[in-house]
Amino acid sequence: MKTVFIVPKMFTGVELASVDASLPDDFQDKSKEFWDYVDEKLRTQLYVQKLYYDSLTKEDSEESLQFIKKNNEQCYNLVQKFRDGGAKLQATEDPLLLAETLSWVSMLKDNEETDLATEEMLAKNMMDRDKYIADKISETLKENETGILFLAPGRQVANLLPSDIRVIKIQPFDPTDYVNSWLTTTALNKSEKEKSSQE
Repeated sequence: MKTVFIVPKMFTGVELASVDASLPDDFQDKSKEFWDYVDEKLRTQLYVQKLYYDSLTKEDSEESLQFIKKNNEQCYNLVQKFRDGGAKLQATEDPLLLAETLSWVSMLKDNEETDLATEEMLAKNMMDRDKYIADKISETLKENETGILFLAPGRQVANLLPSDIRVIKIQPFDPTDYVNSWLTTTALNKSEKEKSSQE
């Protein structure tokens, strides 16, 4: 049977700072907890043949590794460890679909008002990307092989993989829930400060 471990990536400090400059007080501890858990679970896998990383459009190369290192240092460390053990880094995404995502995101950032049509096009594009990743894993992961997929939280790849691939998700908590909780708390704190300053 084919097996793929799915690791939703914990958000980095840079990603959170782009949303709000004041990082959560427990961010360092939660990030360490997340990656220590992932490392402990993956350590049991002695034979991993394939590595997949979202937004990666090139096969195993120094350029691919530098992309991952720049994107997420924790993932880079794990990828390096498994590459040293013989695993191959796979081109995971279609460059055209990825470029399309960047265009839709740019349009949404430039538009101050909510643009439902653009949001719908972005959602459709993300589904196309998830389908492409699922197809890529299905094509490249051979019988009795094990792969690891590192991807942004909230992606739907697991639901699109064929039934001959066993899927195991590894995360001590959902990174999206963590960020949403932080954003809600931040918004409430700002609202309370505004109220008290008006009194």
